[in-house]
Amino acid sequence: MKKRRAVLLLLAAVFLLLTFSGCTEQVPELNTTNLFILNDDGSITQKLVDALPEGESEESMKAYVDAALSHYRVTTGRDGITLDECTVTGKMITITLTYAAAGDYEAYNGVLCFTGTVKEAYEEGYSFQKIFLDSAGNSLTGSDVSSAYWLDRILIINQPMDIQVPGRIYAASDLAQITGEMTVKVTNEEKETVPEEFRVVNDSAAIIIYQ
Repeated sequence: MKKRRAVLLLLAAVFLLLTFSGCTEQVPELNTTNLFILNDDGSITQKLVDALPEGESEESMKAYVDAALSHYRVTTGRDGITLDECTVTGKMITITLTYAAAGDYEAYNGVLCFTGTVKEAYEEGYSFQKIFLDSAGNSLTGSDVSSAYWLDRILIINQPMDIQVPGRIYAASDLAQITGEMTVKVTNEEKETVPEEFRVVNDSAAIIIYQ
């Protein structure tokens, strides 16, 4: 039987392309708020909130998510994602997923997601040739970051959304705007003020360094 595609759209940043055998089913498109919470134990909580698509119900949306997670487990052999919440209140739907580790988030969403220390990121080959701003708005280079925060924790991600980390943020690269002591907003547009010598070809990831 000819393979066709089914698309699960879990808010703006959680588009998952699934390949099934059988009929094609188009899941309703959501235009959502996407919150990424990195927990102290390394797990990740993702909270998606949007208006419930017309003609859909709590039950139908939960069925879409369950089907996507089941497909993910079967095709990857990984079992690190759980659905914590899929509820409708009035005309709004909230979907909350928990990922056991950054690798599960990365594999499921098809984005870069690295957690660890600055030292570990360097050892893994991640580039720090960017301009950073510290929490006071002072400009830092990659060399400044490596010398000052070598053993501090880091999140590297290339998905636009609101992010909360489990510690005080020291610095963030140009794609991440510090919005609070433990929060940033990641965009997909580099600041025009970043000098050319600090740009990295095909590097669209934001870097957040925190205590």
